[in-house]
Amino acid sequence: LVKDNLFIATKGAKSGIINSNGNEVVPFKYSTIQKITGTDLLEATANNNTDIINTNGQVIEGIEKGVIEKSDNYLRMYSDNDVKYFDFNGNEKTYQDFVTNNKIYAKKENGKWGFTDANGNKVIDFVYDMVTEQNGNYAGVKKDGKWGVIDADGKVIVNPIYTLSWN
Repeated sequence: LVKDNLFIATKGAKSGIINSNGNEVVPFKYSTIQKITGTDLLEATANNNTDIINTNGQVIEGIEKGVIEKSDNYLRMYSDNDVKYFDFNGNEKTYQDFVTNNKIYAKKENGKWGFTDANGNKVIDFVYDMVTEQNGNYAGVKKDGKWGVIDADGKVIVNPIYTLSWN
């Protein structure tokens, strides 16, 4: 049971969601559908894509090869080159919606990552393949497959020279 009259069901080797009348609500295209612990949301995977399904059976498009992590008040879905944030109702948000005291916030523009301030003004150029959010006074930056560290002012602390086995 997902909610009220919605149920996870399997047809052949694929999973979807049906209502109590047996009508398809979410197509049978997923290899897995599972509850995200501590929320009313479902994680669904198909063809290397990870999506979120809310309690109304609405599919919220996720990202390719996405991994979902639950924080105290939000979900973070990330891959090697993308990240999305969601509230526990499945609404896509920004990191700034949950963490309001950072100096810089990661943003993707034209396929590259950089940083903006709290007002959305660019403060660090969009030149990175991937970045992390500011943690303390620092953020991780990935360029040409290698990771490094910048400070919240954009000063390079460690040049991108490190390969990580896990993001």
